[in-house]
Amino acid sequence: MQKRFLIIFILFSAFFTSLFGAEVLKIADIVFQENQSNASYEAQVEPSIEQIKKAIIPYANYKVEVIGDTSCGENYEKYASLVEDALMDGGITPKNISLRYYRQKGGASDCSISRHVVILLTLQNRINNDIDGDGVVNAVDKCPNTPADMPVNAQGCMLSTEVVLLDGRKKHTAIIVKTPKGSVLIDKPLVGVSIGSDASISPPKKVSKAELQAITGDILQTSNQKQYRFVFYFNNLDLTQASKQELHRMLQTLSSLPKPYINITGHTDTIDTVEHNKILGLKRAQKIANYIKNANVDYLKIDLSSDSELNLAVPTPDETREARNRRVVVLIQ
Repeated sequence: MQKRFLIIFILFSAFFTSLFGAEVLKIADIVFQENQSNASYEAQVEPSIEQIKKAIIPYANYKVEVIGDTSCGENYEKYASLVEDALMDGGITPKNISLRYYRQKGGASDCSISRHVVILLTLQNRINNDIDGDGVVNAVDKCPNTPADMPVNAQGCMLSTEVVLLDGRKKHTAIIVKTPKGSVLIDKPLVGVSIGSDASISPPKKVSKAELQAITGDILQTSNQKQYRFVFYFNNLDLTQASKQELHRMLQTLSSLPKPYINITGHTDTIDTVEHNKILGLKRAQKIANYIKNANVDYLKIDLSSDSELNLAVPTPDETREARNRRVVVLIQ
């Protein structure tokens, strides 16, 4: 009877708040045991704290409701009160927490129901967490006006791009460089343009061979050479044991090559948002780059990027853990 009452109450709360544009989530129904230690209370609440922190990111307002049952007497109020304390200790703003009790008339035949504490989360006023749609959240986006279809780095700024027309065999070679801000024709060899972080294109200018070498290094000379590919798998930001062995093999390959060019791309599974995973993928790529730098191998250049969850090795639905998608791909040439 009491369980049915609680379910009806939760459904009614969800219906009522939905009328006002709010979203209600049942975060947890925690069951405590008699005479638990404080540490064990906190451990049971910790997953709920992480879930709440993750859920509130895209919203301007939220309310956490802690509901306790006192059908077996007021001494059962302590369980909901302990949950409230754990939420505040875990960083949930106190003013956004409300504590409430209900009591079934006539008491209860089974007092274990009164050791249940329900946590409800009400979310309101969803905000645009990525105003320019470039895949980088506003909080870390240093270039908030980049076009959505432009590749950006982890700070949300467009990757630096240099375009140069090389001196080929054909007499009338030309290229058109185009961005949302305009287009420029380059019809003379060793003439180039720069594309800025705002997608603007600089006027064409003559590029000396020394400047071309500074831009490209020896990459053009090695374009026909053999390419090596290594894949490393992660548990969060830690390499798996098998990938640690693969790392040793990659470093041996690098040490045998004369100034290789290295491209490192981070990937994630579909847990969390695309914005969060773009940063996570870049952190994983940076970790592999650090291994290479610390090994003191000679290389020409290292380029880092992140595909977030947008290039899955194993296609999965959203919010799905898949170890084969938590990876970093290294291409060496």
